[in-house]
Amino acid sequence: MVLIDWTNNSLQTLLDGCTKLKELSLLLYDNAWETSQSLEKLEKLELTIHCGLSITENAIDHICKPNVTSIRFLQKASIFDANEIISKIESKCKIIQSIEMNGSNFKDEGIDKLYNLKESLLELSLYEPTVNNKLINALSKMKLKDLNLSDMKKVNFSNHFKKLFRGNKIKGKPKKLLYDPIESEKLVDANFKNKVIKGKKNYNHIYNPVKQYEGTVLSRNIVELELNSKEYFQDSDLQNIGIYSSSPECQSLVTLSQYGKKIRFLQLCGPIGLTDYTLDHISNLASLNTFWIKECNDFTFDGICKFSEAKWKTLKRLIITDCKNVKENLRQKVHILKDLEIDLIIENKD
Repeated sequence: MVLIDWTNNSLQTLLDGCTKLKELSLLLYDNAWETSQSLEKLEKLELTIHCGLSITENAIDHICKPNVTSIRFLQKASIFDANEIISKIESKCKIIQSIEMNGSNFKDEGIDKLYNLKESLLELSLYEPTVNNKLINALSKMKLKDLNLSDMKKVNFSNHFKKLFRGNKIKGKPKKLLYDPIESEKLVDANFKNKVIKGKKNYNHIYNPVKQYEGTVLSRNIVELELNSKEYFQDSDLQNIGIYSSSPECQSLVTLSQYGKKIRFLQLCGPIGLTDYTLDHISNLASLNTFWIKECNDFTFDGICKFSEAKWKTLKRLIITDCKNVKENLRQKVHILKDLEIDLIIENKD
């Protein structure tokens, strides 16, 4: 790592002195553009844009170079037009592999430009993205290995995240789901969240479901997945009772557990649909190595214990941050996780 004094033409000195330098990672400030032509001689260039940088059209032209493989904006707030940025990246950065930026003002044309990067882009982090069906469909068709959607905002109730992983229906597959009616009845009696609420049907507990969908391109490639939501996605009149098992959030995580077989790192934050019910399904992620749960209050420690017992062979680290339900009987139950040789980290603000 090299600390450069931008006021003393140090970058140009570095480039002139290191004639065999092929790759470079830079933190850019306003006055870094004077050496832009020299930077184009490198094979690979990773750029991190300082949050104080004034994003002008001229600055965007300098940022987007043919040899740039990574662009990160440290400022998570929306201080630029994401559509203009992604358009420049799409037209100039032909080998771009990683993008981190604010996506709150993405429009359809911006999403189209993002989708055009599907052949090279491997890592994508979007802050405050407005999640609509167009964005979900575009992401589902990309070969991303690392996806981070932080502080998501949904447009309407129909934007189900299961579309990220489910894909198209398998042609010629019989429409059949096997379920255990006795187990289903037990769940209905034991959990009031599964009862009929304002015309919604009971959710039958699926037993050995037959896959009806082929899975998306994203589900076949994703290795690290981070989903962060600050708001409930389900109907507003149901929020006071918590998340129920047939909600879009829960069913999206169930779908994820069926198709995300390569996921090694999973982070879920906020009211994203994590319950004891969905934990049971997430335990089917065969490659899961690290699981970070943050500010999720709809599961219990019993659910975590059951999940850990099912995943002890592959799960190495379990991080629980600011989840209120893990405090109950913690001293009596924490030894279970220790016996399973899982690295358990519990962090609470209070």
